[in-house]
Amino acid sequence: MEEICFPYHKVIQQKLVRSILIPVAISGFCLLVFTPFLLIFLMTNQTADEARQASEQLTENFQAYRQGMEDIRKEPHIQSFLKEGKDAIEVYQILYSLRNRLPLEAYFDLESRDGQVLATHKSPIPDNRGNPVLHYEIDEHSGIIGSTTNSGMMTTDPIVFTLACSIRDDEQTLGYLFYHFTQRQLSSILSRVSSDFVLINRSKRVLLSEDQKFIPYQRLDEKPLFWKLVQIQGQTMLKQQIELPLFGLSLCILKPLESVYALMRMELIVYLLVFALCAIFINKISRMTARTSLRSVDNLFLSLQNYAQSGKLEYLPVEENEMRPIAQQYNRILDEVKQLIDQNDELQKQTRIAQIRQLQSQFNPHFIFNTLDTIKYMIMFDQDKAEDMIVRLSKLLRYSLDASEDSMVDLDQDLAYIEDYLQLQKIRLGDSFLYTIQAPIHSNLRIPKMVIQPMIENSLSHGFVQDRPFHLDIQIVQKAEKLQVIVKDNGEGMDAAQLMRIRENLDSLHEDYRHIGIMNSHKRIRLHFGNGCGVQVDSRLHEGTTITMTMRAVGGKKDD
Repeated sequence: MEEICFPYHKVIQQKLVRSILIPVAISGFCLLVFTPFLLIFLMTNQTADEARQASEQLTENFQAYRQGMEDIRKEPHIQSFLKEGKDAIEVYQILYSLRNRLPLEAYFDLESRDGQVLATHKSPIPDNRGNPVLHYEIDEHSGIIGSTTNSGMMTTDPIVFTLACSIRDDEQTLGYLFYHFTQRQLSSILSRVSSDFVLINRSKRVLLSEDQKFIPYQRLDEKPLFWKLVQIQGQTMLKQQIELPLFGLSLCILKPLESVYALMRMELIVYLLVFALCAIFINKISRMTARTSLRSVDNLFLSLQNYAQSGKLEYLPVEENEMRPIAQQYNRILDEVKQLIDQNDELQKQTRIAQIRQLQSQFNPHFIFNTLDTIKYMIMFDQDKAEDMIVRLSKLLRYSLDASEDSMVDLDQDLAYIEDYLQLQKIRLGDSFLYTIQAPIHSNLRIPKMVIQPMIENSLSHGFVQDRPFHLDIQIVQKAEKLQVIVKDNGEGMDAAQLMRIRENLDSLHEDYRHIGIMNSHKRIRLHFGNGCGVQVDSRLHEGTTITMTMRAVGGKKDD
């Protein structure tokens, strides 16, 4: 059919572009705006966590040193050493013991009352040893004090952090105890948590930082922006600050936002690129969609002009619009179409009935021949059993050859047929064959005729092994609107490859000459109840096979 350009194609195409592209643009813009705030929020949580961990690390070490110094100042050996110069070895052991058991290394000094160093560890000790001002400050406090000093005369010299206390007896000050911490030692503790730390004093002067742009004793001038954001040296940073209990210090974690800015720039470029590609792609797709989706309308209009057929059964309303010619032509041929549909439905129904009857009539002739042979020999040894076998076989044949149009039978009726079949097999196989049947009594349930027997025959044919007890368990269970028939045996079973092949054949309805009975029942159940029902097979080699048939629970005497 020659393609015709209809004017409404372009209109629908434009509407499709707007309806898709506008939400895409709004969603992308919202994501573009929201992402930086999300990143800043995540960085804030990370920065707060780093600041907390770093402050805890320092505080724990300082508190441990404080507690240790409190214990040392009470040591008799220390006091004896300051008074009389005795117990020098024990004094050094005590002083080293505190230093060695803590992660933060320190350098110690033990001075006399007049500032003379009596015991020391090699260290960058400040030049103000014996400083009477520092001694006075120590004497004014009963506990441990903290101080920060340069290790030299220049402000660029390394800074030493000192914990100090006096050692006294009941009457006077005997001496002074110092533990010094260098920048390197404090940095080793803080850098384990974060490399973005800055240690400042009360005057906001930098004492310690691994960032070279923060010079020691330089004032940390910051300009608050909003929330946790500040501007330092022209750079926007995320700041978290925690006060430390000693030295009058504060720990700051400063995270620059260059990474966020870079991500925003990259995100903007990607957004514009993706938006442009989406615009091109959506325009092409919408043009194809408009042409494809309206093809049925176009074809309907052109086909109706040529008396083509349609599958719809509703009359179209005749309105004063562009659809009026289509409605008028459609309604004129609708009666003819309905007649054709009714004829087609009747034909499909008759075809389905014929398929069911054809499948139902398939009966394994090997069973009949084996049973007749058994009867032949049974006549010579046990005529009563032979007579019983003949009666049961005649009932089976009469039941299977019944040409009734009703493809559904009562469950009780089909179970009676199954019972005759199993009795014949038990006479033929002997005591090595046992079976049980569990089913609802007088349930008025109806099932497809002779759909269970092929499953039982399959179990006996493929599962029965000579000189080994064979047990067959048949269970019929109703679950809500479903009826399940489970045929389970303890026979030979099958391997994984064979089981997979059977399952694939059941899914595809592919004929399998080795399992005609299973495929036969599966097809009949599908024809009666649809794709939601059928046969399922589970098996393990040398352990047995379980066949589950799932059907709709049909009650009463009415057919499906």
